[in-house]
Amino acid sequence: MRNMNYIGKYSLIVFTFVYFDAYSQSRPLITVVHDDGYDLVQTIVFSSDGSRFLTGTVKGNIWDSMTGKKLATIEANGVRSAAFSPDGTQVVTGTSHLLMDLWDTITGTFIKEFKGPSSPDGPSPFTAIAFNPDGEKVITGDSDGDLVMWDITTGNSEQIGDIGDVATSIQVTSDGKFVLGTTAIEAELFAISTKEEMFAMLGVGATLLSDDRHMLISKYFSDVKKNKLMLVDIQTGEEVPYSPNFDRSGFKMTFTRDGSIGLMWDIREEKNRLQILSSNTA
Repeated sequence: MRNMNYIGKYSLIVFTFVYFDAYSQSRPLITVVHDDGYDLVQTIVFSSDGSRFLTGTVKGNIWDSMTGKKLATIEANGVRSAAFSPDGTQVVTGTSHLLMDLWDTITGTFIKEFKGPSSPDGPSPFTAIAFNPDGEKVITGDSDGDLVMWDITTGNSEQIGDIGDVATSIQVTSDGKFVLGTTAIEAELFAISTKEEMFAMLGVGATLLSDDRHMLISKYFSDVKKNKLMLVDIQTGEEVPYSPNFDRSGFKMTFTRDGSIGLMWDIREEKNRLQILSSNTA
């Protein structure tokens, strides 16, 4: 089971998470309901093996992906972002106070706190988090667009780059060499060791692929006033040919790391629709 083959949604009164099989397109596998009185879900993340997922409100809850059973509760002070460690034994959560906490995923026990510097305008919340593949470092993105790498053993940190606006997602290549930071309108790729910006590209969604050489991005073309999917070589920033089945227009998107399954949706005007795409089918 892969962790990105599913979709979630929630109500804003009583939190309900509906878990869908990507191929059925409509039949929910499980439904889980929060019973802690908090109604605003700010993040949903899966463990790397897809067996568990975390939902973040004021607290964090870890659930079994197959049964919907609640496995642990994390007593965080507002979960804005989260990421499981590669081995699934730990999870980091980012809060609205520029704090990042490390937790044990089995017991929900607090392990350690990390605190970033405050700006003159006040703390910038961590809006995106990703573990490095070695499980020893974490990269955060905040509402100012700063990408910072943290050593979870020593607590030491260093800035990797600046994407200029609220970080909406962070992805690290499986070899740990590059990090992709995205905002609502742009994707920027940085070399972690040199902190060099490899390229920046306007788009509304981007996903690194598992070959560590390419990314998919939904890019806006002003001449046709549409977003189109592009496959980009991360070494050169140049477009390369890709499956014609992904030649679709859309507003936002996400994909599995192997690029085989994608979700594309358009929420503008009255075009509220979701497409589940496969590179093996038209």
